[in-house]
Amino acid sequence: MPVPRFALWTAISCLLWAMLYILPGVAIGASLQLAAEVATRLALLLIAIIVLAAGLFWLASVFARIFGYHAERHLHGLLAWSARHRRLGLLPRWLADPRYPETPALLLIALMLLAAGWAGLVLTWGWSRDTPLAVDVLVYRQLSLLHTPWGLAIARCVAQLAELPVLMATATAMV
Repeated sequence: MPVPRFALWTAISCLLWAMLYILPGVAIGASLQLAAEVATRLALLLIAIIVLAAGLFWLASVFARIFGYHAERHLHGLLAWSARHRRLGLLPRWLADPRYPETPALLLIALMLLAAGWAGLVLTWGWSRDTPLAVDVLVYRQLSLLHTPWGLAIARCVAQLAELPVLMATATAMV
């Protein structure tokens, strides 16, 4: 290979090597600091959600054990009521169906979540004046810290899941 041609290809390969290997490394390194700032908050939020879900399932199992003793008596009463009320009797039969043993536990979790929400509303009712509650300020500040380019990109992706093309593609795939 002639020297000028070799030098030309060597110069081109050096420039390409720098762009293909060094620039992505620099870009990733620069974005790691931003990702580290947001990742801690997201990790704490994820841990809080996992702990809350685990606590709810544990509470549901405790309630199931506590009320399991009286369950058979109440189950017979519920089925007798459903036999007397044909129109409204589908719900008790559905709850007592042995083919779906998870249904009563899911109903119990739903009722506990509803009760916790109403209890939170009742406890904070009338406390707020012109200024927000301390917990409202805390939640607002934590969520505003997620208002970063990465957080907005994730929110944009999640929001796109509810757009018509995505819903149509999902409905088509399900059919």
